Amino acid sequence: EERFGGLGVDLPTAVRIVEDLATLSASVAWVLAVGAGAAYWTTALVDDDIADKIHPRSEPSVITSTPGPEGKAIQEPDGWRITGRWSFASGSAHSDWVAVGCRLGDADGPLVGADGIPRFCSFLIPTDQVHIKDTWHVTGLRGTASNDLVIGADDDIVVHESMSYNHLRDPQVRPGQRYAYTGLAHALIPAVSVGIARGAVTDALAICRAKADRYGGASISTNPFVQFNLGQAAAKSDAAIIV
Repeated sequence: EERFGGLGVDLPTAVRIVEDLATLSASVAWVLAVGAGAAYWTTALVDDDIADKIHPRSEPSVITSTPGPEGKAIQEPDGWRITGRWSFASGSAHSDWVAVGCRLGDADGPLVGADGIPRFCSFLIPTDQVHIKDTWHVTGLRGTASNDLVIGADDDIVVHESMSYNHLRDPQVRPGQRYAYTGLAHALIPAVSVGIARGAVTDALAICRAKADRYGGASISTNPFVQFNLGQAAAKSDAAIIV
């Protein structure tokens, strides 16, 4: 949203941006998608004073999220004491804030909702208060730096209730159609896969044009079998429209 330093683009435009970036760098597109989703939740689901703190207008901040409730939040008089280890914290090394998912509890054990489901929330914490563990040694999406985050008992991290949200259950606090369905934050994730597919077709075509045909053609791009398969791949990637 513009008032919090965002561009205010509509969803189709945002999807196309991520798609286009993914044709060039899947890692860049993935980090943008994750960060944009986290920024969306921390606008839609928190009060104005918290949104202003997370998204200062003087200097835009970067936030990332690892919402799976892998951590633990124990209720105390001043807030929630946070400990845990979270995987897949994409882009955390370049972020100002992280939103980490936690199961909720108190001195007597886990807190369970009226529906019988254990309660959980994401808690907003400055990145410099968490430990980033260098665990992301992979062959794909290496540039996302999706390392682990760790908060130990000795770190003494207590977070106020206002700095938390449940992206699956909390109602949006902002009016308007833009925030009517907070699940829209997930719409950018499949755009990464579509962009990767489009980029792969473009790269494959360039390789085929440059590679000699063993059967005597100018290049393997003139081979009917290659043309058939590339055509199918191109049709599938072109048909994969997110919105």
